[in-house]
Amino acid sequence: LTFRFLFGAGEAGAYPNMARIQGAWLPAQSRARAGGLLWLCARWGGAFSPILFGSMLRTFSSDPFRRAVAGTFLEHVATWRLGFYASGLLGGVWVACFWPWFRDNPADKRSVNAAEFDLITAGRTSAPLAAHDRAPGLFIALFTSPSLWAIAGLYICASFGWSFFVSWMPRFLKDVHGVTFAKSEWMTALPLFFGGIACLVGGVLSDALVRRTDNKRLARAIFPVSGYLVAAVAMISIRFVHSPQAATVLLCVAAGAFDFGQGANWASIVDIGGRYAGTATGFINMVGNLGNSAQPYIGALIFNHLGWNALFLVYAAAFCAAASMWLFINPNHRFYPEPHPLPQCFEVLQDGANRQPSHSVQQSRIKIND
Repeated sequence: LTFRFLFGAGEAGAYPNMARIQGAWLPAQSRARAGGLLWLCARWGGAFSPILFGSMLRTFSSDPFRRAVAGTFLEHVATWRLGFYASGLLGGVWVACFWPWFRDNPADKRSVNAAEFDLITAGRTSAPLAAHDRAPGLFIALFTSPSLWAIAGLYICASFGWSFFVSWMPRFLKDVHGVTFAKSEWMTALPLFFGGIACLVGGVLSDALVRRTDNKRLARAIFPVSGYLVAAVAMISIRFVHSPQAATVLLCVAAGAFDFGQGANWASIVDIGGRYAGTATGFINMVGNLGNSAQPYIGALIFNHLGWNALFLVYAAAFCAAASMWLFINPNHRFYPEPHPLPQCFEVLQDGANRQPSHSVQQSRIKIND
């Protein structure tokens, strides 16, 4: 329990940080595509991790590996522990490479040229955010934002339906269709695989629709709403099929439709969060996870008393409830008042084709503060 708590505490900053990075490093017209790519990686990580980790464990338990570590302290370490050690080591390598390379602000990254910086900052209306700046009344605005509460409600409802793919699916295939856990490995991975593709496709289409119509609310809402409704129909239809292959196809449709709006949802959080996209994402994660903590109990209660068909009906209802949350979400407005327009003096000085990032940013900050 202690290690799981520490893991969760360390992991909690991941998505808020990604939202803030996305807001700082990407132009507004690319946010849904970037969010789709982010969620594609997340979904594929979930799809392939069991397969990769299982292969890793088989390698560690193989005779060649055991002969190679004979006589060392690794000889008597359990295989599953070796898998955890290897995973943690890969994370450490990533941090060692990422830390010296990354910069919070693209203006501080010397490899970002003037044209790229202009593309990133085009159309922005607020001054750059210093590391510890906080607008007056920020948390009051945060906890009273209808859009953020609606997005949090959306994630509670939608993730309740999506939880089937990472919890009940193997048991469903075994109990209803006679597919053992060992043989359902790829069946359980396929919905996440196609869901990842749908994340990226939906994000790209959402950004394209924003550019074509200049109607951000429509371009963001249409993909999650249509996706959730299709996912609801697919979940209801599972009760009428009689083969594991047909059930897997419908589950792939449901997962893909669910994820079709993930890029648009994510871009909307960044749009509404603005300079405080990380704070907004943290709020949504907090509310969402508090709600999600009851999911295992509720799912088990429905299943144990009413069976599979009732569980699928509840999942479909949850997807419909998630779609209805878009009645209250408006990605055109920040959740906080915008106090400062971006002044004309915030121009990064150029030396030929190259910028002088640190010096220029410091000058700009001084001018803004003055």
